[in-house]
Amino acid sequence: MEYCELLDIAMEQTDPIRRLAFVATYVITNLTSLEKNSTKPFNPLLGETFEMVTDKFRFIAEQVSHHPPITALECQGFSGYKVWSCNRGKTTFNGKCLTIKPYYKYYIEMGPKHNNERYEIDLPTISAHNLIIGTPYLDLSGVSTIKNLSRPNELC
Repeated sequence: MEYCELLDIAMEQTDPIRRLAFVATYVITNLTSLEKNSTKPFNPLLGETFEMVTDKFRFIAEQVSHHPPITALECQGFSGYKVWSCNRGKTTFNGKCLTIKPYYKYYIEMGPKHNNERYEIDLPTISAHNLIIGTPYLDLSGVSTIKNLSRPNELC
């Protein structure tokens, strides 16, 4: 939720194409934060929760499975949007890098102000390189698709 102000701006838009553009920008900017963080990810215990309330949103996540690791999350923005997902990835290690292929969708809903307009997001594959020797870094590959489920012919 690092760039949640983009969803606040999307909530203010009356044009659905502009809302889609701000949702796409939000998704892309969240992916750019991967390059800032190449440390070991948070690995909670089964049933452990993480809650955060700010002046912009209320967020909760729970580890619903440990093997394989699956995290359910929901965020309600005070401007009216809602974000939710059940994160599950398939990991493979080939000796050089760890690859995490997402097996889930990410959803954003624009609330009653926009007739609960809902977006479905497919995220790209993440690869972690130089885990043993060298400076670790993350890389993205594949395609990320953002679909407006209220207007199925609009893709980003």
